[in-house]
Amino acid sequence: MKPALRAVPQRALVAATGVLMAIAGGVFYSLGRGLAGHAGHHLLPLTIDCGLWGGLGLGFGYVLPSGAMIKWFPGRRGTVAGLAAAGFGAEPILASRGVPPAAVLFIAILILASAAAVLRLRIPGLGRAGGPNWAMVGQALRSWQWYALWGILFLNSLAGFAILSQIAPLAQAIAHVSAATTMGIAGTLPIADCAGRLLGPWLSDAVGRAPVYVAIFVAQTGAFLLLSRAASSGALIALTCLIVLCYGGALGTLPALVADYFGSGNVAPLFGLILTAWLGGGFLGPKLISLVHQCTGQYEPALELLAGSMLMSAALAVLIRPPTAQAQSRSRPCGS
Repeated sequence: MKPALRAVPQRALVAATGVLMAIAGGVFYSLGRGLAGHAGHHLLPLTIDCGLWGGLGLGFGYVLPSGAMIKWFPGRRGTVAGLAAAGFGAEPILASRGVPPAAVLFIAILILASAAAVLRLRIPGLGRAGGPNWAMVGQALRSWQWYALWGILFLNSLAGFAILSQIAPLAQAIAHVSAATTMGIAGTLPIADCAGRLLGPWLSDAVGRAPVYVAIFVAQTGAFLLLSRAASSGALIALTCLIVLCYGGALGTLPALVADYFGSGNVAPLFGLILTAWLGGGFLGPKLISLVHQCTGQYEPALELLAGSMLMSAALAVLIRPPTAQAQSRSRPCGS
């Protein structure tokens, strides 16, 4: 009875922490989205509302379910991580349709559903591997594999956000499409992103994480090189959707890879820290493609630069290996 009695406070603590994270995520995200609607075209308020408050909300709300789902389904880590990632990729689809009431309804449902779900949160093996081992997290952060994963996400986010931010002027400059066609392309990309977050992780469960990552980054390399030669709207749509599909696939697969390398009990803190790469790529990607275009008057050099970054990602995916058995035993809680 003593182990059970000791487990009760820990279970209550994890549940209470989960509730607070869900509530904080919903409040921050809703606050960011709501305030951004009144920011107009002012850059600083938009950055604070969407970047700070919205980012905090997404971070709190994304990491928690990803870590819990991976623990419950150890044989399908990629698939369940992809489901969590796709859920957060769905909101831009509503926003791109220009239906703010639907987006607000989605956010409200998300807050209520996440709070209700986390009240029922049960983590298998809570007494042994329910929460992160902070000493082991520190050891994982000293491994080169963690920094390689950080670099992979940074480069992938750099390329993905660069395309997402410049799709309208890029489409008009390369394929000379109409404004209406450009709006259609912009509305299609969030769907490709969401589909990638489902497809990439699912494939990684079937064929392995490394082959999926190599295929994703090789495909993106080719797509960026061909994009500047896309003379028709059809070719432009296919290539940009492929790039964004791969971007979503790489992002959705990463929590499962973190669990494979460092243990499912440590996913929440380690993946949460790796998401700083997503923030960095999202900040620098749009600036990079815009700056290169301003300096050269063309998009081709920027696209070639992004193709090179994807080739670097493919090389990292080929070279990265799981931690050695000794290091892995030190950085993985029992039962992960």
